Amino acid sequence: MAQDNKGVTIILVLLLGIFLQVVLISAADQDKPYRAAIDFTKAYFWLNHDCMADRMVNNGISDNDVDLADAYLQRRLESAQARGFGLDRLRSSVSHIETETEYIDDHTAKVHLSAEVRTAINPVFGFIGKLFGLTESRPVTETITVVRDGHQWRVSGTPFAMADAI
Repeated sequence: MAQDNKGVTIILVLLLGIFLQVVLISAADQDKPYRAAIDFTKAYFWLNHDCMADRMVNNGISDNDVDLADAYLQRRLESAQARGFGLDRLRSSVSHIETETEYIDDHTAKVHLSAEVRTAINPVFGFIGKLFGLTESRPVTETITVVRDGHQWRVSGTPFAMADAI
């Protein structure tokens, strides 16, 4: 009889564990304002047009029908070519990200983001550069306004230096 109780207890504990995993995974998958800001920031410094535009209001198209992500990347490309190399040499990785979210209303929030940015032509270069002290990280702080667009949070405005590209 004692053996039967142990088996039932083990099965109940396993079922409870599975239930908690499902609940926690579904809670983690919900889009949050800080997630939009982090995703945009990583795409911005990695120079990834599609990911940047995906996290921006109207897919990065301004009121003047200007593709903000494209204008920014074009400006960066011109800068790279003036120095004699391609756009991929300007990529940077973002680490040590800290965010603080201030909800203005149900559809608007301000995310105060601070992070470290390091030149990383590719992920291996970033790791090797950090390991051997070939690259230095620089601090970045920005307040990013995000708005709810349907069920997804998106970056509004022109954070970082995107406004200079227009």
